[in-house]
Amino acid sequence: MNNLKYVYKNLPISQVHQDNDQPRKDLDEDAARAKLRDSIEMYGISVPIAVCQTTSEDKYRIIDGHRRYLSARDLGIEIIPCIVYEKMPEGELESRRYEIQNNKKAWLPIEKSNALNRIKGLLGFKTNRELANYLHVSESPVANCLQLREESMSHLELMAKHKFSQSYMTEFVRLKPKIRKIKEFEPSEIIRKIFTKVDSQVIKTSRDFRKLGRVFLRAAANENALYDFIKDDDMTVEELTDMTVQSGFSKLIEDLTQEIMLRLDEHEKFDPQEEDSLKDLSKLINKIIGK
Repeated sequence: MNNLKYVYKNLPISQVHQDNDQPRKDLDEDAARAKLRDSIEMYGISVPIAVCQTTSEDKYRIIDGHRRYLSARDLGIEIIPCIVYEKMPEGELESRRYEIQNNKKAWLPIEKSNALNRIKGLLGFKTNRELANYLHVSESPVANCLQLREESMSHLELMAKHKFSQSYMTEFVRLKPKIRKIKEFEPSEIIRKIFTKVDSQVIKTSRDFRKLGRVFLRAAANENALYDFIKDDDMTVEELTDMTVQSGFSKLIEDLTQEIMLRLDEHEKFDPQEEDSLKDLSKLINKIIGK
């Protein structure tokens, strides 16, 4: 990012304006904002509001500090302290705002996804790696975050309502295409049942979504067990998988493959005995493939 010039100024609040493209949307009245307003009323604004110049000499656009601005406006404060940046390109503004806000209040996953998508588009990055390198972060979390935008708006709103964490959202995105109609239950209703189980802590980790996805891959064979899982709000994914254990050599191979992939994704280490067994298995597989 460029080292833009800035100055500290006390500006008339009438010259400062909110940004409709601000990625954070939870600015409505709540306990936190009420507490902030009380603090400003007693002590004033201790952290200046970050703004940038617009095409008009006497108008400034908020980069960071919407809550402080709204609280000051509610209190009838006419002059507010600001860090004033010179006019900047849209991509630079979004990047600077993301950097400021990324080190403050935790993002809602959807807000972060929208913020990253705007930066990627405005700066013309073609790949997630380019964006990740620009922000000095690893590519994987950037890709997972942006993947949320591929979801339908109804599911995004539902995940936000149920306060899904980033890991839950990522695993749900992977699970959703595998969900099939089970008797009278349509996929949309099954999804709502799953979300309810998350709320009630019946589904306790995002890893349960992966296990559930494996059961749905064999939905026809596991229909009765899945039906019981959907109808019973207290049935866990563990209980479901116990009911759907199937015999057969291919099933054993599939389960082992899934378990290895799961542990690799979670960066879990294999103990020495497991490593020896995997080496023996690798030798056998190489013999079979080599034939």
